[in-house]
Amino acid sequence: MNRVCRPSYSSSRALASAVSGPSALGTRYRALITPQTSSTERQRLRRGGIRGLRLNFETFGITDPQTAIDRFRLASKVAAEQEWHIQINTRLPIVEALAKHILSGDVTVVFDHFAQAQPALGVGQPGFAALVPCSRQAAHT
Repeated sequence: MNRVCRPSYSSSRALASAVSGPSALGTRYRALITPQTSSTERQRLRRGGIRGLRLNFETFGITDPQTAIDRFRLASKVAAEQEWHIQINTRLPIVEALAKHILSGDVTVVFDHFAQAQPALGVGQPGFAALVPCSRQAAHT
C-alpha cells in the first residue's frame, strides 16, 4: 500500500483549496481543529481526505501536563468518531503525562520528531521509558 503524508492544515479554507475530494493514492492529510469545529465540518474534512488530527504542543509552547491531557482527551473523542489518528508534536515530559491515556485509548497516536528525544542522552533520559510503549501502541494498531 502506498501512503503519502501531506502537510497539516490549520484552516479549513486552506484545506478546501488543497483537497477537493476523496484522497488519491492513499494520501493522508492531518488537520488542526478547534473545539468549536462542528461535527458537520469534521465530516466534510474526512470526505476531503483528512485522516488525522495534529496536536502541536511544542510549537504552541504547551508544557503544562494537565492542559495536554485535556486537549488529548478532546482530540481522542473526535479522532475516534472520525476514525482518525492523532499526531502529536511535543517533548518527552508531556509524553510521560499522556502515556496512560494513550495506552488505554483506542486511537492510534504518532509522535513528531520522536517526541524531541535527544540521541546523546540515550534511553535513560526522563520520559523515554513512557515513549517506548506508546510507540508500540501505534505500531500494532
